[in-house]
Amino acid sequence: MNTVTELESAGELHRFANRGLMVHWINADIMNRATCDVDKSIVFYDEHGVFEYALPVGAKLPALDILTELYDRTNIRYYTIGL
Repeated sequence: MNTVTELESAGELHRFANRGLMVHWINADIMNRATCDVDKSIVFYDEHGVFEYALPVGAKLPALDILTELYDRTNIRYYTIGL
């Protein structure tokens, strides 16, 4: 079964680039994304480990069936808690 899994490791340059992408994503819709935080949110990535989306601080990791749906219906493949 394919499902979104935790991103094991990313290099420092990769994390730096993802931080910039996430900050840009938050700022693009600050009124709705102000509750996201690069150090505390659940962060989702594509198959290359590039930032795609984040959940607000305090959100729980979705259940396995939802993670499987994300895998099947989007290009999201990995997650981390904070960058």
